[in-house]
Amino acid sequence: MIKKLIRIALVLMLAGLLIVGCSNDDSNGNGTVDGNGDASGNDEEQIMEFEATVLEIDANSILVEPLEGEDILRSADRVSVGTGDLDPEDVPEMEVGDTVRISYAGGVMESYPAQLGDVQKIELVEE
Repeated sequence: MIKKLIRIALVLMLAGLLIVGCSNDDSNGNGTVDGNGDASGNDEEQIMEFEATVLEIDANSILVEPLEGEDILRSADRVSVGTGDLDPEDVPEMEVGDTVRISYAGGVMESYPAQLGDVQKIELVEE
């Protein structure tokens, strides 16, 4: 009888450990997860930025390649940046080959090319 209770207790403990171990929670319980998957302790959206080379320009987006060393390269080597929702003064005149600095909030959508959640501003970088 005691052996049976010990076995039941062990099975329940193992099941509990399995459930806890398989949970996939990216936040620390008091904050949000930013675009790089890091938990932050504040409720404000963090503005992130990266520099990239312009590969293509369309009416409502640009395709860019992040420069070497940029954190966003952990997600993708090409990023489609929507420009349709930005004010015209937040989108500079640019050409293919130009270097730009892109500010965004929210996450990086894991598509190919990757897409940014909330583009804030695009700036031309003087070379």
